[in-house]
Amino acid sequence: MVRTQISRRSFMQLVGGAVASAYTIGHTTQAQSEVISRPDRAGNPYRWVGMYTVGNRIGCGFLIEEGFVLTAAHCLFYPPSRITDQSSEAITFYPATSGLALSRSSKPYGGFRVTNCLLCPEWREIWEGYRGSMPSSGYSQYDWAILKLARSPGMGHFELGGDIAVGDHVSVSGYPNGVSPNNTQQTHSGTIRHLTQNQVMVSGFIGREWGGMSGGPLFCRQRNGRWGAVGVHSCAETANGCSYHSRVNDYVLRALRSSP
Repeated sequence: MVRTQISRRSFMQLVGGAVASAYTIGHTTQAQSEVISRPDRAGNPYRWVGMYTVGNRIGCGFLIEEGFVLTAAHCLFYPPSRITDQSSEAITFYPATSGLALSRSSKPYGGFRVTNCLLCPEWREIWEGYRGSMPSSGYSQYDWAILKLARSPGMGHFELGGDIAVGDHVSVSGYPNGVSPNNTQQTHSGTIRHLTQNQVMVSGFIGREWGGMSGGPLFCRQRNGRWGAVGVHSCAETANGCSYHSRVNDYVLRALRSSP
């Protein structure tokens, strides 16, 4: 797999001053969200977002192309949060679910078994060497993983990539576990503050109670009227009231095309 190359100067400008912290991100005020209690009835793009089970944990992801799901790599492998490598564990994805971790959950389309999981190689390389000290900042650009489903849900999916610029508003959908109603899909928007080929920096997506959004799509409506996923919600790195996210770029697309 060909690795994305960026200059050291651009890299340092992008991530300078970033403070690495997963889930415990401070007391930043969270933007107003909209609850999507029945994503299947809300239609596109909300029914393309779902949750998956892996071991005794749950994660968030979204449908891309036929039979593939994009998620955040740190949901599957992140030693600072004591998440060991779970990419080879049994994983089942539930699109448009609601309350998956609760006793009365809704699974309108059932579950889809994952047959293969591809963690971003750079993400794996960074964290396989983790010995208790955080690496240099900038790693959220690699915070993505691709899940291949045993069969396609046949319900459509986000288009990947799209034209975005600093100042644009993007939305995110996911399943916050610290906001009522718990583990119900919610969506809200933020503003792009910085942008490179590999990373999107957004204001308005962070807050201590919003763990569980990770792996959800950063999305917007494209010029052709379709919904495009332009990034993956990460929040593994934050600074100055903003969060850094992997951008859906050519590297991700090549990985998707080469997935067995």
